[in-house]
Amino acid sequence: MRLTQAASTDPLTGLANRRGFEGRLHAMLEHDRSRAGCLAVFDIDHFKSVNDRFGHDAGDAVIVAFAELAQSITRPGDLVARLGGEEFGILLADMTGAEARALCDHLRQTLSETKVPTSSGEVRITVSAGLVDLRDAVDASTAFRAADAALYRAKADGRDRLRLAA
Repeated sequence: MRLTQAASTDPLTGLANRRGFEGRLHAMLEHDRSRAGCLAVFDIDHFKSVNDRFGHDAGDAVIVAFAELAQSITRPGDLVARLGGEEFGILLADMTGAEARALCDHLRQTLSETKVPTSSGEVRITVSAGLVDLRDAVDASTAFRAADAALYRAKADGRDRLRLAA
């Protein structure tokens, strides 16, 4: 049981990892699509520059700070996961697109106003995000690609913003 949990958990943040996230996403879509909710994908903006300027310990502190903030803003039944590197996914169960957008914008704005303490000094960061309503998804892969495409539109539009999947 511990091995199974370890295989689906990110060791730095204690969040679910990509494997755990994808399993939950598939389950949400198979269970009751009319109540599936929304999928958001977040990426820390200019993360490489944090590592380059402040060091990898600071980068780790930034990742942990985002993870903690996301968990504090989401509800107990939602899933926050570290998908890899500086990319995170959030499954917002039984939430409308408008509710999910408000929550994701709140998370994005709160993070931009937060100073993350690190051993090299305080760091300010922003995130870009893509959001998709799972009720409209054909399947998990399509939903994830749509959220990812919306994320990259947010980055192309200047970062520190949220875009909805088309």
